[in-house]
Amino acid sequence: MRKVRTYSLDEVKVIISKCNDKTEFHKKYYRVYLYCKNMGWLDEITELLPRKRKWTFETLKIEAQKYKTRGEFMNSNISAYNVALKSGRYEEIVSHMGEPKKFSPEIKWDYDSVKKLYDECKNLKELRLKYGQKIIIAAKKNEWHKEFSKHFVKDPHPNLFWTFERVKKEAKKYDSKKEFGVKCPSAYQRAITMEWMDKISSHMKNGYTKWTKEKMFEIISDCKNMKDVKKKSSALYVYIKRHKIQDQFFKL
Repeated sequence: MRKVRTYSLDEVKVIISKCNDKTEFHKKYYRVYLYCKNMGWLDEITELLPRKRKWTFETLKIEAQKYKTRGEFMNSNISAYNVALKSGRYEEIVSHMGEPKKFSPEIKWDYDSVKKLYDECKNLKELRLKYGQKIIIAAKKNEWHKEFSKHFVKDPHPNLFWTFERVKKEAKKYDSKKEFGVKCPSAYQRAITMEWMDKISSHMKNGYTKWTKEKMFEIISDCKNMKDVKKKSSALYVYIKRHKIQDQFFKL
């Protein structure tokens, strides 16, 4: 087990001396804070901390000098940053940081430029890698995506769980596409996406198979055990197992 670090009261007081207020202590030394809380020392040690600091223009200027950017200043000392913003002298306080970064203007995609970029790519992955997600968002927003992506080649990922063989094996358990879709939607959707359905559904019918005793006996008539049933009809095998009726056909 991981050994929990312990602190003496004197060690905590040394750590406290490095902090300007309770917020800084909580943020920079959170584990020590929790330890003190568990030990019941919080009231005693927080008395040693300075009260909430009153920022002046001079102290804000000194504090801001610690940081290179406005973002770093905000993330490191939000209380000082907020006071600086409200002071009316914010630009003087952060003057050493240079001009703030300007946001890039939003690109306005037009029909022809988006179509041209789509035409240059073979699939969605290539388009995203070359030109980023924003062009796809723009195309979908303007309802161009379906039109522009007609030539895209489907590029299945080789590591996906549902390979053709796995989908084919799963499909054999069902006697209809409807049953396949309801009971294993992930494999069913993969088959639809990859256009495998015609290759794996030749044994299927349009609706659910209604297993009557006559229909079951027709298949089972020359089977000696459930292993033989599975070879002849995996769907019937699953049905019998699910309903626990194998004793009606074979002696256990």
